[in-house]
Amino acid sequence: MTTAELMGVGVPAEVASKLSQKTLFVPAGLGKAGASAGWTTANDTGDARVAASQTAGTFTLPIPGLALGTIVKSFKVIGQIESAGGSVTLDASLRKLTNAAADPADASLGAITQVAVTADTAVAAEKVLATAETVASGEMLYVLLTATTAASTDIRLLGVEVVVDEA
Repeated sequence: MTTAELMGVGVPAEVASKLSQKTLFVPAGLGKAGASAGWTTANDTGDARVAASQTAGTFTLPIPGLALGTIVKSFKVIGQIESAGGSVTLDASLRKLTNAAADPADASLGAITQVAVTADTAVAAEKVLATAETVASGEMLYVLLTATTAASTDIRLLGVEVVVDEA
Protein backbone atom coordinates (compact mmCIF):
# COMPACT_ATOMS: atom_id res chain seq x y z
CA MET A 1 0.00 0.00 0.00
CA THR A 2 1.12 3.56 -0.64
CA THR A 3 1.55 6.15 2.10
CA ALA A 4 -1.72 7.80 1.04
CA GLU A 5 -3.63 4.50 1.16
CA LEU A 6 -2.22 3.68 4.60
CA MET A 7 -3.17 7.13 5.90
CA GLY A 8 -6.66 6.64 4.42
CA VAL A 9 -7.23 3.67 6.74
CA GLY A 10 -6.04 5.51 9.84
CA VAL A 11 -2.30 4.82 9.90
CA PRO A 12 -0.41 7.92 11.12
CA ALA A 13 1.64 9.69 8.39
CA GLU A 14 5.01 9.05 10.08
CA VAL A 15 4.30 5.31 10.32
CA ALA A 16 2.77 5.12 6.83
CA SER A 17 5.85 6.67 5.20
CA LYS A 18 8.11 4.05 6.81
CA LEU A 19 5.85 1.18 5.75
CA SER A 20 5.95 2.21 2.08
CA GLN A 21 9.71 2.96 2.12
CA LYS A 22 12.11 0.52 0.47
CA THR A 23 15.83 0.41 -0.15
CA LEU A 24 16.76 -0.81 -3.62
CA PHE A 25 20.25 -2.18 -4.28
CA VAL A 26 21.64 -1.59 -7.77
CA PRO A 27 24.69 -3.78 -8.42
CA ALA A 28 27.68 -2.13 -10.09
CA GLY A 29 27.70 -4.84 -12.75
CA LEU A 30 24.72 -3.10 -14.41
CA GLY A 31 26.82 -0.01 -15.13
CA LYS A 32 29.23 0.97 -17.87
CA ALA A 33 32.51 2.83 -18.06
CA GLY A 34 31.94 6.42 -19.12
CA ALA A 35 33.70 8.69 -21.59
CA SER A 36 36.76 9.05 -19.32
CA ALA A 37 38.92 5.93 -19.03
CA GLY A 38 39.67 4.07 -15.80
CA TRP A 39 36.66 1.95 -14.81
CA THR A 40 36.16 -1.75 -15.61
CA THR A 41 33.54 -4.28 -14.54
CA ALA A 42 34.50 -7.64 -13.06
CA ASN A 43 32.69 -10.53 -14.70
CA ASP A 44 33.41 -12.94 -11.83
CA THR A 45 32.07 -10.77 -9.00
CA GLY A 46 29.82 -8.16 -10.66
CA ASP A 47 31.61 -5.20 -9.09
CA ALA A 48 33.23 -2.25 -10.88
CA ARG A 49 36.85 -1.25 -10.39
CA VAL A 50 39.22 1.65 -10.86
CA ALA A 51 42.88 0.69 -11.06
CA ALA A 52 45.81 2.74 -9.77
CA SER A 53 46.91 6.01 -11.40
CA GLN A 54 43.60 7.01 -13.02
CA THR A 55 42.39 10.60 -13.35
CA ALA A 56 38.69 11.56 -13.35
CA GLY A 57 37.49 8.20 -14.69
CA THR A 58 33.70 8.09 -15.08
CA PHE A 59 31.15 5.29 -14.63
CA THR A 60 27.39 5.39 -15.19
CA LEU A 61 25.01 3.18 -13.23
CA PRO A 62 21.33 3.23 -14.30
CA ILE A 63 18.65 2.90 -11.61
CA PRO A 64 16.25 0.35 -13.15
CA GLY A 65 12.76 -0.65 -12.10
CA LEU A 66 11.47 2.67 -10.75
CA ALA A 67 7.70 2.80 -11.27
CA LEU A 68 6.12 6.10 -12.28
CA GLY A 69 5.20 7.99 -9.12
CA THR A 70 7.99 6.44 -7.04
CA ILE A 71 9.57 9.03 -4.75
CA VAL A 72 13.38 8.90 -4.56
CA LYS A 73 14.66 10.18 -1.21
CA SER A 74 18.37 9.33 -0.98
CA PHE A 75 21.22 7.28 -2.38
CA LYS A 76 24.31 5.63 -0.94
CA VAL A 77 27.51 4.45 -2.63
CA ILE A 78 28.72 1.04 -1.40
CA GLY A 79 32.29 -0.01 -2.09
CA GLN A 80 35.89 -0.18 -0.93
CA ILE A 81 38.93 2.05 -1.43
CA GLU A 82 42.40 0.54 -1.21
CA SER A 83 44.56 3.53 -0.40
CA ALA A 84 48.00 2.26 0.63
CA GLY A 85 48.61 5.78 1.95
CA GLY A 86 47.98 7.37 -1.43
CA SER A 87 45.26 9.86 -2.25
CA VAL A 88 41.95 8.62 -3.71
CA THR A 89 38.80 10.62 -4.47
CA LEU A 90 35.33 9.44 -5.45
CA ASP A 91 32.39 11.63 -6.44
CA ALA A 92 28.83 10.43 -7.14
CA SER A 93 25.90 12.34 -8.60
CA LEU A 94 22.32 11.05 -8.80
CA ARG A 95 21.11 12.38 -12.13
CA LYS A 96 17.88 12.54 -14.15
CA LEU A 97 17.54 12.43 -17.93
CA THR A 98 14.26 13.96 -19.12
CA ASN A 99 13.13 13.26 -22.67
CA ALA A 100 12.70 16.34 -24.88
CA ALA A 101 12.33 17.00 -28.62
CA ALA A 102 15.62 18.86 -29.04
CA ASP A 103 17.74 16.65 -26.76
CA PRO A 104 17.17 14.95 -23.40
CA ALA A 105 17.88 17.28 -20.47
CA ASP A 106 20.43 16.01 -17.91
CA ALA A 107 20.22 17.38 -14.35
CA SER A 108 21.80 16.53 -11.00
CA LEU A 109 19.37 15.70 -8.19
CA GLY A 110 22.06 15.50 -5.50
CA ALA A 111 25.75 14.72 -5.19
CA ILE A 112 28.26 13.11 -2.87
CA THR A 113 31.42 15.11 -3.38
CA GLN A 114 35.00 14.29 -2.64
CA VAL A 115 34.97 11.07 -0.69
CA ALA A 116 38.72 11.59 -0.22
CA VAL A 117 40.78 9.11 1.77
CA THR A 118 44.40 8.22 2.44
CA ALA A 119 43.67 4.96 4.30
CA ASP A 120 41.87 1.74 3.33
CA THR A 121 38.17 2.53 3.64
CA ALA A 122 34.80 0.79 3.37
CA VAL A 123 32.71 3.37 1.52
CA ALA A 124 29.11 3.97 2.57
CA ALA A 125 28.68 7.65 1.67
CA GLU A 126 25.04 8.75 1.58
CA LYS A 127 23.21 11.77 0.19
CA VAL A 128 19.70 12.65 1.30
CA LEU A 129 18.14 14.70 -1.49
CA ALA A 130 17.29 18.29 -0.58
CA THR A 131 14.01 17.76 -2.46
CA ALA A 132 12.67 14.24 -2.95
CA GLU A 133 12.26 13.36 -6.64
CA THR A 134 9.04 11.84 -8.01
CA VAL A 135 9.67 9.67 -11.06
CA ALA A 136 7.57 10.79 -14.04
CA SER A 137 6.99 9.54 -17.56
CA GLY A 138 9.89 10.20 -19.93
CA GLU A 139 12.54 10.22 -17.18
CA MET A 140 15.49 7.97 -16.41
CA LEU A 141 17.60 8.11 -13.25
CA TYR A 142 21.25 7.10 -13.04
CA VAL A 143 24.33 7.66 -10.88
CA LEU A 144 27.45 9.19 -12.43
CA LEU A 145 30.61 8.29 -10.52
CA THR A 146 33.97 10.01 -11.02
CA ALA A 147 37.15 8.58 -9.53
CA THR A 148 40.81 9.57 -9.26
CA THR A 149 43.40 7.16 -7.90
CA ALA A 150 47.10 7.52 -7.09
CA ALA A 151 49.81 4.92 -7.57
CA SER A 152 49.20 1.71 -5.56
CA THR A 153 45.53 2.61 -4.92
CA ASP A 154 42.25 1.30 -6.33
CA ILE A 155 38.49 1.39 -5.90
CA ARG A 156 35.94 -1.44 -5.93
CA LEU A 157 32.33 -0.35 -6.32
CA LEU A 158 29.79 -2.94 -5.20
CA GLY A 159 26.76 -0.83 -6.09
CA VAL A 160 24.38 1.88 -4.99
CA GLU A 161 21.47 1.78 -2.54
CA VAL A 162 18.49 3.99 -3.37
CA VAL A 163 15.84 4.77 -0.73
CA VAL A 164 12.36 5.22 -2.23
CA ASP A 165 8.72 5.53 -1.30
CA GLU A 166 6.80 3.32 -3.68
CA ALA A 167 4.00 4.70 -5.77
